[in-house]
Amino acid sequence: MKNCEFVTFISILACSIAKDKTPEELNILSALFTQLRRYTCYTFSIRYRQVIITYNFEYIKP
Repeated sequence: MKNCEFVTFISILACSIAKDKTPEELNILSALFTQLRRYTCYTFSIRYRQVIITYNFEYIKP
C-alpha cells in the first residue's frame, strides 16, 4: 500500500468509526486507541527485539 493510499484508508476508517458517535464516545475511543498505540505497540516492539536476540537473528530496524 502506498503512502497516499494508506492515509486515505486511515481517514476513511476514522470517519466510519466516528460516524454517529457522541463527543463522550469519541473521547473514550480516543483514549482507547492512544493506549493501544503507546503500550501495546511498544510491547510488541520489545518482544520482537527479544526474539531476535534469543534466536540470534539479524536485527532489521523497522
